[in-house]
Amino acid sequence: MKAVVCHDFGDSTVEEVPKPTPDPDEVLLDIERVQLSVTECNLYYGNEIAHYETIRDRLAAGDARLFGHEFCGTVVEAGEAVDRFDVGERLYAPGKVPCHDCQQCRTGFELHCPNKTYIGYDIPGALAEYAALPAEALCAVPDGVSDAETAAMQPLASAQLTVDEAPIDSGDVVAVFGTGVMGNQCAQLALLQGAGEVI
Repeated sequence: MKAVVCHDFGDSTVEEVPKPTPDPDEVLLDIERVQLSVTECNLYYGNEIAHYETIRDRLAAGDARLFGHEFCGTVVEAGEAVDRFDVGERLYAPGKVPCHDCQQCRTGFELHCPNKTYIGYDIPGALAEYAALPAEALCAVPDGVSDAETAAMQPLASAQLTVDEAPIDSGDVVAVFGTGVMGNQCAQLALLQGAGEVI
């Protein structure tokens, strides 16, 4: 299959690589659509932002399959331990994979796990014809949602999670720092949550 392989910051090629075989807890996806995130674009050029050290280390270890966590893919095969998804279902990845072993995970706060596995950073993402990804991080896409809209659902899911975690009461004044896609999504979702004013 063809996949993007990164050799250094700002240096990548499309190459033939082996088609992955899903582990028991993974699904193999035929990737339909990918949108690159602002974070991925910054990391590609070596900007020292979140995940920089992970990307730097993966590049130093040799040619790396990086990026592609905002995508839509169709299940073509499921690992033997996966019973949540059927072949032909379209999926996206709203989440990360918690370690299930740290104090946060053991006490039911997987959301705050400091050792999460990030698709496209810690493991190969969807910048390829196929991707084998942990079923735990994936969700099914409702009918009527296009592939392009599905690829945009990951940042929306993160924005929704952010707003859900905030104690917004009816009429509150909410400040959102950052006016990128997710900042604007957080502002709109805060209004839907009942905020009286969003700055």
